[in-house]
Amino acid sequence: MRGFILTLLLAASLPLCASEPLSLERCIAIALKEDRSLRQGEITLAENRSKAALSIMDWIPEINVGAGNDFNWGRSVDMQELLIVDNHMTLTASFSASASFSLTKGFLNGMQREALFLDGKSAELTNSQAETEVAARVTGAFFQILLCSQACEICRRNSAEIDSKLESASAEAEAGSRAMADLYELEAQAYRERFALQEARNKLRIAEMTLCDYLNLPPEEGITLLPPTGDSLPAPPDAGIILADDFPKAPSVELALNRLERDRIQVRIAKAAFLPDLTVAGGCGTYYSSTGGGGFMEQVKGNVNPSAGITLSIPIIDGSANTRNLAGARAQLARQEIEVEKVRQEAASALREAIAEAANLYGNCKAAEAGFKAASAVERIAQERFGSGEISGADYLAARNARLRAEAQTLQARYRYLLQLKLLECRYGIMTY
Repeated sequence: MRGFILTLLLAASLPLCASEPLSLERCIAIALKEDRSLRQGEITLAENRSKAALSIMDWIPEINVGAGNDFNWGRSVDMQELLIVDNHMTLTASFSASASFSLTKGFLNGMQREALFLDGKSAELTNSQAETEVAARVTGAFFQILLCSQACEICRRNSAEIDSKLESASAEAEAGSRAMADLYELEAQAYRERFALQEARNKLRIAEMTLCDYLNLPPEEGITLLPPTGDSLPAPPDAGIILADDFPKAPSVELALNRLERDRIQVRIAKAAFLPDLTVAGGCGTYYSSTGGGGFMEQVKGNVNPSAGITLSIPIIDGSANTRNLAGARAQLARQEIEVEKVRQEAASALREAIAEAANLYGNCKAAEAGFKAASAVERIAQERFGSGEISGADYLAARNARLRAEAQTLQARYRYLLQLKLLECRYGIMTY
């Protein structure tokens, strides 16, 4: 799976040329870059990572700095000198700085920071799942174009072939050596094959438009694909070996386990609400008075009063909010534990079904190839007998149509099997060739 992702990253860094044939890996890389949902997911991922990184600031002690200035006019008492001052404005300026740190809050901040990192991991796994599904859709569209392209080529070849036979039959019918019924049969077959060719072209155009949508390209812009190399069909993977080794680990399971770990942290956070709150605080203050002796700086330096304290707060009765939060967190944890089991079972079942489908499609390919080979042999014999006048045009066309159906089935079975192998590679990292 890592090799597949690295290949996509390398392909995404290459410039795109309109006339350049596009490989499957290149198409997937372009689609991943252009998909707007993935770009939104990247913003969410960056936001979660930023929150987790900035949460370190929650461990900084609370620091407060204050300053005040008081004016008094009339009878007052100078507390420093113990003198009564009459009808005289006095001024007192005070300055203070304090810092406090809650050990209980620091413990909670540590768990919340861990939960934020798990949120970032969940966003990363969600993006990975979305990327896998984009790759699967592009792979399906890519192989659909290849299938339709080959279908068009076969239809063009068959149409040209029947037109050639129709021309020969027309000359023979005019000469009297060929029955007119054979000529009419061939004409009807020619119209059917022209219709099949047009239908194949329409399907190809729709498939190209679908892939252009994934790649964010104009629909009118023609694209050329680079088909996979090699004509041989690799054998399907062995389900017993893969499932016995518990490989590969599905992204959905990793996401469920990550959420389970986060729910466990939420239970610990809910329990911590019942802990005593131990706070350590310290500060320093000073003041200046206009009735005091000495100048401003002298008084400020001489009136410094440091302070320190430790506060222990033990909750006895604090309503039902904390109890409800703890009960809700425990219930969510229990639900997520069941969800993990459910996701594991579904992932294993989906993997088994995907491998079984690959094995079934491989068997269909072999059966279709054998059927096509037999139908081709029957058509050759029918063509020889039709040329010698032993059978009618209807009998020859029946054999030819059987060969056309067998060829179409072989082509479809082959591309469906190759598509299934590619989906196994995209979703599970299973390499078969």
